[in-house]
Amino acid sequence: MLPSFRIVAYYHTNGNEVVSDSIWVDVKDSCMGSLRLEPSEPAPSYEPRKSFGLKVTGDPGAKVGLVAVDKGVYVLNNKHRLTQKKVWDIVEKYDTGCTPGGGKNGMGVFYDAGLMFESNTTSGTPYRQVSQYQDQLQRECCLDGMRNTPLSYTCERRAEYISDGEACSAAFLHCCKEMETQRAERKEDSLILARSEEDDSYMDSNEIVSRTKFPESWLWSDVNLPACPQHTPNCDTTSWMTKVPLQESITTWQFTGISLSRTHGICVGEPLEVIVRKAFFIDLRLPYSAVRGEQLEIKAILHNYTPDPITVRVDLTEEQHVCSSASKRKRYRQEVKMGAKTTRAVPFIIIPMKEGNPSIEIKAAVKDSWLSDGIIKKLLVVA
Repeated sequence: MLPSFRIVAYYHTNGNEVVSDSIWVDVKDSCMGSLRLEPSEPAPSYEPRKSFGLKVTGDPGAKVGLVAVDKGVYVLNNKHRLTQKKVWDIVEKYDTGCTPGGGKNGMGVFYDAGLMFESNTTSGTPYRQVSQYQDQLQRECCLDGMRNTPLSYTCERRAEYISDGEACSAAFLHCCKEMETQRAERKEDSLILARSEEDDSYMDSNEIVSRTKFPESWLWSDVNLPACPQHTPNCDTTSWMTKVPLQESITTWQFTGISLSRTHGICVGEPLEVIVRKAFFIDLRLPYSAVRGEQLEIKAILHNYTPDPITVRVDLTEEQHVCSSASKRKRYRQEVKMGAKTTRAVPFIIIPMKEGNPSIEIKAAVKDSWLSDGIIKKLLVVA
């Protein structure tokens, strides 16, 4: 098949005049051959890091290029996606015709159809978050306000001891009050565990392997489909199967194949959508970048896809050069309750103290269950 074609009809009259007409026929933008991607073991969804069976069926002897792309990428920009229609649009540009049919006269019909006509009887033819305190001294005062003190002084009384000016005192008081509010909110809806670090009701935090790699695309491989077997030398299609480990992202992957055959040309197959998720997982929301000494609120979004209410232990891991509730105690731990098939946001306050790319790690385990998840993301910190 072709993207389009023209039918030209003509005849000679007794007066040696050429009478002609033409029509342009558009063809459905489909492959001349065939290419189909499908899972070898169909399922509603799959888990990250687990093996996924991919079956490729297409023209015998064709070479197929494969790629898997995070569907979220197409939400941001879907303009440059390769489809069979785009392939035919490029081929269409080589059409020497210039009208959908007809012409101003008999010779014009041939000319507009991209043809030449010669006769001996007639003539021819394309957010980032801003720190509240730009002054370095005010940032240091804010950081002091966020630190805990062994004395049971109020923020107002502690602010009285500030001797670096009213601006510093105001920054200290503001950040101190913010931390008091955050601590009060945590006490209302979470239990800060006072028992021993080892709790038999939960999976050991050290056994939870955090997810760290979240590529926008992967796979990027070429495969050669086998030729027809000897007992069926004229077969229409052949298949190839493989198993690949799924990436760590919780997302929908679109597997796309592009085949090149000596007999059927190029074919862009319909994408195969593969949903990757867990019964319980964490989505860590970080800003694109942060300023050194800037107070940030990050959120760990917990997703419970189970049909039962659950109790979750959430850990924020200590990180060098990041001031947080986990500083000098290895981790900050709290418990939250979740309803069946719900999500819940767990906020944390952090202050990056040095430029670079510190790791932010959150781990969570479900009580009396093997369900757990961990996630590590890098935070860009600038001066």
